[in-house]
Amino acid sequence: NSARSNRKVDQQETQALQTAKEEIADVLRGQNRYKEEIALRNQAIEFNLQSRNMSEVTNDKVEIGKTLEASGDSKAALAEIEEAAAIADTLDNPKEQAHTFLALADSYETNGKLRQALAAFKKYSKAVKRAEQQNEASLTKKSALIKKQEDIQELTNDVFIGQREAKIEQATLFRQQLIIYGLSGVLLLTLTGSFFIYR
Repeated sequence: NSARSNRKVDQQETQALQTAKEEIADVLRGQNRYKEEIALRNQAIEFNLQSRNMSEVTNDKVEIGKTLEASGDSKAALAEIEEAAAIADTLDNPKEQAHTFLALADSYETNGKLRQALAAFKKYSKAVKRAEQQNEASLTKKSALIKKQEDIQELTNDVFIGQREAKIEQATLFRQQLIIYGLSGVLLLTLTGSFFIYR
């Protein structure tokens, strides 16, 4: 286990581990094996803390909170989700923040803390707005990139067509030169033949 944590894990492998963890956790929750799910997520939190993947730490803490809530321990659930929210506040990931603040608002509401629930809903709303702005900016960048790619493709097509037209013009010029030389040769033979005939 320590050899694995010391080894640098690439992003694709990390994603595969996260996916497997989520699938196992879903099965455990579906079977009401809450303690085992929480133990699995705590191991994931340790791993993600070492690899500095704080978004995933936040997600696991929220899920632990939901599991504790499902098992009937609302106060412990709230504590986990509050920790997740504290971490989410440090992230530059509005989607993760929105997910966390919504869970926090729900947990506050479940625990009868309506003022805190309202404050968490406001944070959730702000995070959703920032996420939408990031998505819009990303779409704008992608749109500009696609436009540049289209411009490059159009320019490439224009260059290709220009090169093709230049080749056609060269071939046409060469054929015209051959015809002129051929006609000049025929004319020269005709004149030479006429000279000898009429002489």
